Amino acid sequence: MSIRRATEDDAVLLAKLHGTVFPDGPWDEAFWRGAIASSHDLILVLEDRAFIALRLIGPEAEILTVGTTLPGKGDGMALVEEAKLRALAAGAQRLFLEVSIANKAALGLYGKAGFARVGNRPNYYSDGSDAAIMRFDLAQGDE
Repeated sequence: MSIRRATEDDAVLLAKLHGTVFPDGPWDEAFWRGAIASSHDLILVLEDRAFIALRLIGPEAEILTVGTTLPGKGDGMALVEEAKLRALAAGAQRLFLEVSIANKAALGLYGKAGFARVGNRPNYYSDGSDAAIMRFDLAQGDE
């Protein structure tokens, strides 16, 4: 699997991929251009079929979104593990994310990746589902 950092030329691809994975809330090309240009955001692409967006600010990093057009092939885990490495290299000590409690596949992925549920945001998503707030302590590694 080839994971690379996104460039400005990837904004169209990322908008298309995000729209495929999240048809009810796709992020447009302008969003992706801004994220790619931001000094706080890191966007990774896996072989033009999957992506992850991270925000890196000091000792904390946040996974903003992860998506793959081929679920069940290991792309999500590969991207999350790469995100951990890159966040740690950037000086982050903790990696956070929010995920719908209705998204069982994502909850399973993050659980397998070692994330722990540390909070809840009631009625966070448009469908009324809560958001689980999850954290991975980077300094701990996979212990």
